[in-house]
Amino acid sequence: MLEMKEILIDLIQERTILGQPASLPLRFLYHPETGSASSREVMERRNDGVKEFNDRLWFGDEKVPLHAAVTDVCDGGRAQVTA
Repeated sequence: MLEMKEILIDLIQERTILGQPASLPLRFLYHPETGSASSREVMERRNDGVKEFNDRLWFGDEKVPLHAAVTDVCDGGRAQVTA
């Protein structure tokens, strides 16, 4: 039996609201027995990590209201766009 190995990757984005790099850690497991598709992403906590990464990109260190549901209505006021 072949041993699975963990692959750790940090996706780094330097264009953030604070001008400081933010990283998104990604985890994969290497399955050499499968041939061509031998690396598989570890999905545990992946979505939470992506959300936290996006929050750091857009909001920096500000506290973001994480209790909002995706179906909530967000009223951003009115704006007029002219060409």
